[in-house]
Amino acid sequence: MIEVTQGRLVDQPVAALLLSANNQLNAGSGWSLECERLCRPGYCAECREVAAATGREGLPRGSAVVTGGGKLAQGGRRRWILQAITIRYEPDGTRVKASPRIVHRAVRTALEKAELFRIESVATYLMVQKADYRNGTADEMAEALFRALATTPRSLAPSSGSSSARPTRRRRPAHARRTSAPDRLVEPWTSC
Repeated sequence: MIEVTQGRLVDQPVAALLLSANNQLNAGSGWSLECERLCRPGYCAECREVAAATGREGLPRGSAVVTGGGKLAQGGRRRWILQAITIRYEPDGTRVKASPRIVHRAVRTALEKAELFRIESVATYLMVQKADYRNGTADEMAEALFRALATTPRSLAPSSGSSSARPTRRRRPAHARRTSAPDRLVEPWTSC
């Protein structure tokens, strides 16, 4: 199920947070920076290690990585950070902006990784809304995100009997019964 709520991303009672990230996993602003601040040094070291392992070019746009939630994971919530690689920085510092196609692919890849990790609930936000970070309109970016969230991978069973007009899905990992928590989409619309 997809649920739209308003609140701070980092306060959501979910297993993972889904962020827009750049190819070097450097937190620049918004929720990425807030997560880095709250997760503490272990998370930052893990991001540096993952980025360094990919070489000078960094991670390809449209890909995704899963890192631990650091200090955010206390209490069993927000154990994971899913990072959808939407923006690229060239070695000379030039920013390659995100496109709706890249946002869609990166979010789908992140959700596929969530499935591999058996992550049952995810919170995200309307990513890449700042004009300096996107090729396309804010509405096109939002549409790409929603399409990615609403597209059910083959390994996920769609919910049945729902009378809701909005798209829904339930994650049913092999080890779980029909009690999995819903996916969540969270406002506000800040961050890149």
